[in-house]
Amino acid sequence: MRKKLLIIMMTAVMAATGIGGSAANMAGASGVKDVAAVSAKTAKKKALTADQVLSKIKKSMKTSYTCDNKLKMSDGITYYDLDKSKVESMAYEANSNSSINMDVAVVVKVKKGYADTARAKLQKSLTQTVDYNKLYNMDTLRVNQARIFVKGNYVGMFILGKKASDKLSVQKQAKIAKSEAAKIDKAWKSVFGGNVKNFAKVN
Repeated sequence: MRKKLLIIMMTAVMAATGIGGSAANMAGASGVKDVAAVSAKTAKKKALTADQVLSKIKKSMKTSYTCDNKLKMSDGITYYDLDKSKVESMAYEANSNSSINMDVAVVVKVKKGYADTARAKLQKSLTQTVDYNKLYNMDTLRVNQARIFVKGNYVGMFILGKKASDKLSVQKQAKIAKSEAAKIDKAWKSVFGGNVKNFAKVN
């Protein structure tokens, strides 16, 4: 009788342990799913628009941000010959006296798979700017410090920075242009982190 009772008690304990383990596993799995859902939601919430990226770059560069003319997204898409269906958002600014000041700031947030194409489109425009400056030699030093960046689905092109005085030697002006352009790298990195690679070709 005692032996039978002991067997019944052990069976009950094993059953309870099994149920408890299953409940714990279910709770653990549910917890993992909840964390994953929150992480995905947070990542989606943190995805910046092109305007937000440019705003952060402006803040980082302070007075070295030299664009003063905000242009429409539609104008930018047309000017750079971008596929509208592939562009999620775009920020586009230039200098109000663009015939002699080549300042430009372009940030495009594109759909997956279009970043390299967008980069090529921006490079095509930059090449035209380089050729124009070689012909008229008006803003060559800063144009030679142009930047094109790609980070995930974000693509940016920049010609920014304070102009050096014409009274300085060409060497000093070039040094200042290089120093000002380094602030663009720093600003881009402040937004996206990681290594900063300049894809711009100016030769």
